[in-house]
Amino acid sequence: MINFQICGNLGKDALLNQNIEDSGSESSLIEFPVYSNQYKGESGCYNMQLWCRKTNDKKIKLILESFKSGTQVTCFGRIEQEKYQDKNTGDNRTKTKFIVSSFELPPLKKVPEVEALPF
Repeated sequence: MINFQICGNLGKDALLNQNIEDSGSESSLIEFPVYSNQYKGESGCYNMQLWCRKTNDKKIKLILESFKSGTQVTCFGRIEQEKYQDKNTGDNRTKTKFIVSSFELPPLKKVPEVEALPF
């Protein structure tokens, strides 16, 4: 198993995978792209997958509300290779999946209060 740690910004809002939602599964799949340039100045886009139990709907709602385009996030997890056959050509293909086991968001910055100055 290969583990990863990727820090970057979300390329778009996190979304629930509707195919999983409609399948009757006990889990939900949240997907989001992370753009990062942490490796020797080379940038890349990593498509993350975060699985959550549907019974933990507060966590799912919080993630979907927090993971918006441009948000900085650090993801930790494992890399898996998915093998499949191309439906159009019949060729064997592989797809790299980044399965997130945990994540960190930076703390929210507090804006200092400024006193109104008399004119």
